[in-house]
Amino acid sequence: RSAVRLNDPSIVSVDDVVSDAGVDHIGMELSEAPTLADIVARSGPLSENATIEVARRLLGALRTAHERGVVHRDVKPSNVMVDQDGWAWVCDFGVAKAFGAVPLTQTGSTLGTPRYMSPEQCYGGALDGRSDQYSLATLTYECLAGQPVFTAESIGEYVHKQTSMPAPS
Repeated sequence: RSAVRLNDPSIVSVDDVVSDAGVDHIGMELSEAPTLADIVARSGPLSENATIEVARRLLGALRTAHERGVVHRDVKPSNVMVDQDGWAWVCDFGVAKAFGAVPLTQTGSTLGTPRYMSPEQCYGGALDGRSDQYSLATLTYECLAGQPVFTAESIGEYVHKQTSMPAPS
């Protein structure tokens, strides 16, 4: 519901949220553009210029969300769509959280994708826009390197690496 009030050219618009039998359904703008994950998997790393352009658009989108008190909490290549002209949109605010809102998870649990989560998110701590910025940095690294910052066999191993190991140069 927090995403409905976000209006930015680089955020896939959320038209409505409908609850049915305790399940929320999110109605979003339809796009045929591939995800950033699909593009990197198919074509390999992006050029520096393409990466900078994608990151610039995503920074603007996240700034809009953060100014309205919303943390995305799952910034990752599969939640970014890019058209043939290089225009990028952040999508899937399904686990977004308004600053200061009641947590969506129980104490000690988290929502998000461990490969891209900030250390404070890994530990279930309080989040603000800086957590999304961390996730965007891991996404940007993956665009340039063609591989994630860290790989792991388990959620626990991802959490350990994200919270205690330096990122590769």
